[in-house]
Amino acid sequence: MRASLRARPDVGCCRINGDFNLRVLAMNFWLPLILFLAGATPVFAQLQLPGAMSGPDSGAPAVTSAPKPKPKPVVKIPTEESVVERELYLNGRTGRLEFGRAGKEINLRKLKLGGDLISKPGEKCEVDVVSGEPLTLKSEARPNGVPRYVVEAPACPFAFDVLDGAVLVARDAPACEFKAADCRVNVGGLWGPSPNSFAPPRIKEFERSRTQAEQAMRDGFRSLLAAQKDKVEIRKVAGEQAGFSAEREMMCRDYAREDTHGFCGLRITEARVASLRARLGKGADAAMAPKPKKKPKPKPKPADGGGSMPLGPGMSGTF
Repeated sequence: MRASLRARPDVGCCRINGDFNLRVLAMNFWLPLILFLAGATPVFAQLQLPGAMSGPDSGAPAVTSAPKPKPKPVVKIPTEESVVERELYLNGRTGRLEFGRAGKEINLRKLKLGGDLISKPGEKCEVDVVSGEPLTLKSEARPNGVPRYVVEAPACPFAFDVLDGAVLVARDAPACEFKAADCRVNVGGLWGPSPNSFAPPRIKEFERSRTQAEQAMRDGFRSLLAAQKDKVEIRKVAGEQAGFSAEREMMCRDYAREDTHGFCGLRITEARVASLRARLGKGADAAMAPKPKKKPKPKPKPADGGGSMPLGPGMSGTF
């Protein structure tokens, strides 16, 4: 009886070993699970009582994202510097126009206008309107998105818009008569460089710029049309765009050798883009910016071994 009550050392050892093994298995199971949950569980902000010590990063400045860069203008915005100290000719061939600078202001140093004799229409004549003292120009800001000035010349006042290396006078500007010189002159049209100054690399540049300007004009037109709420304004905007190509053709058909360089067409298109940009206002550059080209979807590859599927015994046909 006493012998049976004695503790068996082998039984206790087995229990210890069994408990140890169970603990090891539990640790092997629960420890990775706890670590995983600790990393995946969102961290909640701790309550900081008044007077409590701040964490080591509490004084660090807040991280803010860098401001997005403003979109670049879709076309080059012309400045007066592009026409100062340059010789410009009406349609690249007649008259002469030269600008100078006095401090921050530009002035008109030379203005020669060509036309026909009043007494003998068809015979050419020229009048030096400004040739001595420079004529001060009156600024009218940027009503069409580009600088505009007024030339208050005696007997022949007119306004012009500054483009890139050229100035644009409204085509319907009234003719001017200088009775003392027996000469009637026209000032309307594009005043730009002689085509002799266009080297082949620059003509290639005109072609690339024309493509970009055309796309920007279409995007600007669609954006402006979408912004209209009144039906009358919608018809007005649509009519302007529909008539632009014909108006550009009328404006540029007299420019010297236009079909070989396209300078006039480019500048008139850029002027249209500048006008649309001004009318769209804030966000115009983003609306008229070139859209990224969509990458073509890759063509699906043909399945390997495109033959017929082998059939089992007693079966016929193909799948």
